[in-house]
Amino acid sequence: MIANSDSLILEFSSTLALSQYWPLCTELVSVTPTKAVIYTSRDADAWTRAMDHVMQMDTEETSVKLRWKSSKYGGKVVAVPSATSRGLAASRRRGTAPISKHDFVAEVMVRGEIGQED
Repeated sequence: MIANSDSLILEFSSTLALSQYWPLCTELVSVTPTKAVIYTSRDADAWTRAMDHVMQMDTEETSVKLRWKSSKYGGKVVAVPSATSRGLAASRRRGTAPISKHDFVAEVMVRGEIGQED
């Protein structure tokens, strides 16, 4: 499997997230803590949706990429998440509301006397 040029390389940052990608694979062999050689029958869109879902649910997963081996198509990328982990984190904090001048509020509290200085 590793020597076959038709296999793909899955690069990930969290070994726990690998269990989320397993259902998309027909075969999977982990070669390092951050890489696995796989066969899959799923298309790139299915992988992208799965990557987006995993990155939304798992904060430890910061980067993932599915690519060809360098012996085939020069290691061209097959699928990557449509949004980065920073972008997903920002959207969870902010939502989809546009920024307006009403989002910024300052509250000033003065304690003591107001007027002339002593």
